[in-house]
Amino acid sequence: MTVLTARTHHTYATNYIPSWDQTARSPTPPLKPIYYVGVKGDSKVSGRQLPTSLLNAMLLMSDGNMRPHWTPAVFNHLLERLEAGDDISPPDYTGAQASIQLAMTHVGVRGRRMLIFGSIAPWAEAIAHHNHVDSTITVDYNPPVSTDSRLEVVLMHECLNSLSTFSVIASFSSIEHDGQGRYGDPLDPDGDLAAMNEAWIKLTPGGVLLLNVPVGHDDGFYWYSQRIYGPARLPLLLRGWRSEE
Repeated sequence: MTVLTARTHHTYATNYIPSWDQTARSPTPPLKPIYYVGVKGDSKVSGRQLPTSLLNAMLLMSDGNMRPHWTPAVFNHLLERLEAGDDISPPDYTGAQASIQLAMTHVGVRGRRMLIFGSIAPWAEAIAHHNHVDSTITVDYNPPVSTDSRLEVVLMHECLNSLSTFSVIASFSSIEHDGQGRYGDPLDPDGDLAAMNEAWIKLTPGGVLLLNVPVGHDDGFYWYSQRIYGPARLPLLLRGWRSEE
């Protein structure tokens, strides 16, 4: 495993150990655990994560909104590919499966409840269930339509208004988009920092965050797209979290 820095585009796996001695809404929050599972690479892989027929089914429109449909056929296909040893990383995220699998193995997710921030296709959910989590809940501002009982989805405000907390939270290529309105989220220049605070609140004492964001030599903000985390923004993003290699 490699210690997180802001100077490369390589993959990281760094364990963050908690120090929990205050309440979640304390003015000076304690350090919380994070497990950094990787960064977005520059290359792409060919092909699709799902067959065209299943991909088209997943992308059916609902009430005129761009909301993926998660069906048992979609989810079973991903689980079958995992059982066969296939790589189900999304096309734009080379090595994503290996990174998140490494993180889940390291922290141990069997029997734990996992909250997942933002998903278009349930590939991370499939990996979690492949690792025998107790359950997953996916939260988003424009959540998918799920017809699979294994794939619970909730709106962000419903999640934040509930008292539920989780021992594992995963966010893979989600937080860098927060606050730009691209996925139905409210406009907020510090939406990514707010999302990290929300993850902090929803974690149980001793819980861990599995986080993926793009990291580069320099900071970048690309409107209606994403942020790149460099030496200025990355320390702000990870403020309130503590790491141990």
